[in-house]
Amino acid sequence: MTTKERKEWLEEHETAVDMDMAEIEGCSVELLQLGKSNFLELEDEQIEEILSGGAKLAKDVREMFPRKPGSTGLRGRQTLIFYRQYWKVIVTHKQAKAHEGVIIDVESGKILNKASADKTRTLFLFEDLPLSVKKSGKFWVPTETQTVGFMVQDKGLKWDTATFDDILKEMHPDFGDEDIKSVRHSLRKFTCAGYKSLLQKIIRFVPELVEVPGKKTYPADFYLSVACVELMLSAGSFVPDIQRFVSGLESMVKRLAVIFFEESYVDKDTKGQLLTLCASAFLAQRVKSWKPSRELVVVYLNIATKAWKQNSYFHWKDAKGITPALPPYTFKQGNTELQFCSALLDEVRSFASDLAMVRYIAKNYDTCYKTPKVVNRPKKMPLCHCIDQHWAPEIVYFMPYKTIVAEKVPGSQPYSQIFGRVWREGTGVNPRKIANFDPVEYEKEKFVLLLRFAQRTVMEAKQIVPTERKAQKTKGSYTLSYTLDNSWISGMVGAVEISGRPTILTTLLPDDPEQIVAVRKPSRDMKDATLTVEQEEKAMRATRELLIEGLPLNKTNPPIPILKGAKLVLKETEEEDDAEEDTKNQDEAGEDVEEEEPSPKSRKKVAKKKVKEESTKLVSREYFIKTKDKRSLKWEDIREDKIEVPYLEPITENIFQAAVRTFGDGMQQNAFEELQKVLKASTRTAIRRMLMYISGFRQSFEMGRVSRDGGGTKQAVVVEDVGAFALLMRISVLFPSALRRRKGTATTFDVPLAPLLWKVREFVSVFLAEDVDYKSSAWGDIEDSLKRTPWQHQLDSLEEMKEAHHKGRKGHFIWIPVGMGKTWIVLSYLNFLKTVDKLPKYIVYTLPSSAIKSIIHEIQSFGFALNLVIPTKNSASHPLIKFAKHPGKSEIDEFTVNLIEHDHLRLCEETLASIAPQSIFIIDEVHKALNETKRTSVALSLSHLAEEFIALTGTPIIDSNTYKLIWWLEQIVPFEVNEKNFWVAANGMVAKKVNTGVIVKREEVIAEMTAEEKEKYFHLVPPGLGGKNSNFSSHNLRTAIDLCYEACTKRMIEITVDCVKKEKKGVMLVAHNGAHQSQLLKGLVKSGIKEQDIFLLSSGNSIFLTDQAVEEKKEHDYKVVITTIRKSEGYTLTRLKVLVTSVYPSNNATREQMEGRINRIGQKAKEVKFYAVHVGILSYILKKHKDARNLSAVLETLADEIKFIKGPEFVEEEQQQEKK
Repeated sequence: MTTKERKEWLEEHETAVDMDMAEIEGCSVELLQLGKSNFLELEDEQIEEILSGGAKLAKDVREMFPRKPGSTGLRGRQTLIFYRQYWKVIVTHKQAKAHEGVIIDVESGKILNKASADKTRTLFLFEDLPLSVKKSGKFWVPTETQTVGFMVQDKGLKWDTATFDDILKEMHPDFGDEDIKSVRHSLRKFTCAGYKSLLQKIIRFVPELVEVPGKKTYPADFYLSVACVELMLSAGSFVPDIQRFVSGLESMVKRLAVIFFEESYVDKDTKGQLLTLCASAFLAQRVKSWKPSRELVVVYLNIATKAWKQNSYFHWKDAKGITPALPPYTFKQGNTELQFCSALLDEVRSFASDLAMVRYIAKNYDTCYKTPKVVNRPKKMPLCHCIDQHWAPEIVYFMPYKTIVAEKVPGSQPYSQIFGRVWREGTGVNPRKIANFDPVEYEKEKFVLLLRFAQRTVMEAKQIVPTERKAQKTKGSYTLSYTLDNSWISGMVGAVEISGRPTILTTLLPDDPEQIVAVRKPSRDMKDATLTVEQEEKAMRATRELLIEGLPLNKTNPPIPILKGAKLVLKETEEEDDAEEDTKNQDEAGEDVEEEEPSPKSRKKVAKKKVKEESTKLVSREYFIKTKDKRSLKWEDIREDKIEVPYLEPITENIFQAAVRTFGDGMQQNAFEELQKVLKASTRTAIRRMLMYISGFRQSFEMGRVSRDGGGTKQAVVVEDVGAFALLMRISVLFPSALRRRKGTATTFDVPLAPLLWKVREFVSVFLAEDVDYKSSAWGDIEDSLKRTPWQHQLDSLEEMKEAHHKGRKGHFIWIPVGMGKTWIVLSYLNFLKTVDKLPKYIVYTLPSSAIKSIIHEIQSFGFALNLVIPTKNSASHPLIKFAKHPGKSEIDEFTVNLIEHDHLRLCEETLASIAPQSIFIIDEVHKALNETKRTSVALSLSHLAEEFIALTGTPIIDSNTYKLIWWLEQIVPFEVNEKNFWVAANGMVAKKVNTGVIVKREEVIAEMTAEEKEKYFHLVPPGLGGKNSNFSSHNLRTAIDLCYEACTKRMIEITVDCVKKEKKGVMLVAHNGAHQSQLLKGLVKSGIKEQDIFLLSSGNSIFLTDQAVEEKKEHDYKVVITTIRKSEGYTLTRLKVLVTSVYPSNNATREQMEGRINRIGQKAKEVKFYAVHVGILSYILKKHKDARNLSAVLETLADEIKFIKGPEFVEEEQQQEKK
């Protein structure tokens, strides 16, 4: 279309209705940059695909985003990223024919004062670039800005492999297409980080040749040119340090510029070319469609060669701390080319140390370089020399375990010291800077030898295609007997979506797959999570009809080959029965329907009775497996069977190399004998850590991801992971069918034949069990000295845990509301283990600090010895120091309940890991160990290592990210858990819910802004939020939120005053923080509520405000209690009938705990009311909160309802402890 035609088309099709661009037929998008958007949530391969050039259908891109279990977002969408309101047209630059001011001629590397663009040139103008700066606190901020021009050739280079190959052949005429193809093949699987590392290592190590696998060599300058081209052509990558996606072009020119400063030297003739590099990096970032000319690409490659050839180097001192000290350079006329380079790199951003280094060199150019007399260049550099922590931090796993342990650093970055050594003695070596460097002797150094082995092995793991090991036909096979738990078919079927109003999700009950559980599918606009009996029956009937047709077993990887591509088929057999029996059955079914409606989990016991049959025939049901080759086999015959595992030829080469280079379907004949030898030669800590990785039923897993700074990228890492990895590699060689390193990766394993891995795991567990001595008699007498009569739900929960124990399950997840006697259940279960002589000699009980005091009372009432572990230096000031047997230490006592605060787990990690296999690990308030934190990492590790674990919570959902709960659910069910079968696994919890009989009414109140506030708000927020600000910043966000809170505060005060004065109801008022709390107090007093009738809850006080406490004059009859969102536990407010809050950053568990202060046992009102006051941005946040609340509500329908049959003293006991 012409510009005119486009304008006419836009005017004709313009609409004010918001829409999802992915749903416009044929709508395609070409993504040039991802910035900091949600696209970064995609897998690396998907990002590379959408950035690989050309337009992609928006619908196809949207389908790349994973769906959350039980939810497809808004109206079937798994993401709203293509919703038009989240997109805007922005102007990053302008094009002009002339400019009077600073202009950078990118082609020549010159700084001009003014210039005009002719027909072959384009002039880009960028506003708001710094002209002068001043210091503000520790940092420098612009005080004056200007417009700077960038002059480039009008037509960029055709961006394809053929064009670049022509340039390479022109620059290196001795090499042709086959040579380029060969080098390119040697660089397969390289990422952007890999290419950047390779460029730096060639220029730093100054080799004459680069040796690729297979001993073939290429001149270093030719290899460097090809590597530069490959990086430019790559899609790009996300750089965590600067939190931005960087294109391949920007990566290459920016990294090459930094390498020049760091490793080499820029002579006067090269300064302009270096400015060309930095200006190109700026344009590549700011003008997404810009591509350099052919001449520019030649400049890039020539300057790379210059950097490699140069013998001189910049001698810059440690640049740490220089950035704040030295004023940054600006685009001021008169500044040098290198000072402009510094200003440009400050704009495009890089690592802080790089920016400091360039700034220092730009200031001291004439005095900060050295020229050595001789540079002893290595004859060759192995390609693997580019592998270090900057590209592949997983290299640490391929180094000797003893070396890693010796270099261990305490804290969250255990590998930082070994990485420092890798740089100093290995990849950081620059022969320019080392007098009398001997390349031959360097390669013989002990540390370099082990580093080279690790580098080569990682390179092979990423690149080679492993060869298949042959079976020993004359040696026979190993007969593997296995029994699959019935729950596997539930897990493989996953959640079945039944369409209708409402949409329902059904699952097969894990413990009894013949029974079906139905829940409402979570949705944002859901008002009620419960289903009627009729809705459940209809969903169950529809599910059985689908089962009769056959449901695919594809929601998780099948544990045995025969189940791949198979379907689960339900076969029903009808049998006539006499009329008397029919009548009896109908009467029983009728009685069941007339009972008080139970929860879905309770219905599992009577599900078959509730589903009405169309005739008076009894129906027997049996599951069959319809295999991929159309065979029909009984599930009972398949789940308990034998598999012949062939014996493979033995391996004679290095174990690590064998694990990387080979795979096979089978095992070595003497595998278990060899494994026994390996275990005896290994440390117990490494074995336990390895066992953690293969615990559960996952069909694949990855070693902990290591960051370049020596810590973990998501969860914490420990040096024992290296020992565990070595053991896993050995198992993958001895039992290739049990464990197989995934092709193209270094530290990811797949499980081809799960029952064989389970057999290996059992073998290792038995080996470790030799250390375990229960001696349950040493625990002494354990019983509830208070002689309390338990509630029925406590007895039921205890029986569920006993049943799980008898089935060999090692984990229990107890979801019961606060105040319902969870601690009694746990302690009674411990007593049960003692009676059956299965109580380990260590009990580790971790919980929040706020709960310790009440738990101590419970533990003592059962007669357990107690040790409070306080591993801090200031332990003497702890209020409960008298319960600590070893103050300031992390010692764990035998035959004692060892209490540890959640936040102290990380301080005791090594001690706890060492005793974990002989312990039972109990984690109270487990919802506080659901985020990706060190606390969560340690807790999960201990739960995997422990003999058994018990996780307790009253609020298992903290947000809509259910994968966090999966970490715990996968340990309590005997099948692999993922987001597709999450709802199946959720049935495995010991879950009870309280029906207080109190009706909860919720009301969302939109606060009103004044006209002045509205005007200010709309100028702050972007168009996607209904505003006018096209340059939205974090400062704008904070200001806009403050405006929203101002409006909400006024409305919260009005509602509170109305409730107290007009409705005569007490109010719990939730503030954002302490300052907001004071603001609300002043507003209420000003509105006529007496200050003595208002209680301020803070971290240092508590309150037990019940009707009884007021009647007995133990508490003042407060009309309003003001708390903060952070203070959600440790007090009771059942005297109050109303909760008023705004929308604050918090998780769902905190919000549920807050509501539970009012809606709990002891609330005598028939109805309580919850107000949520919101406006503007807070309204958007509220929608997210509702997603999590609705997910929690649906999950709650799986819980048995608690009926108060016995034991009211438990309520009094809990309340009294809470009051104390």
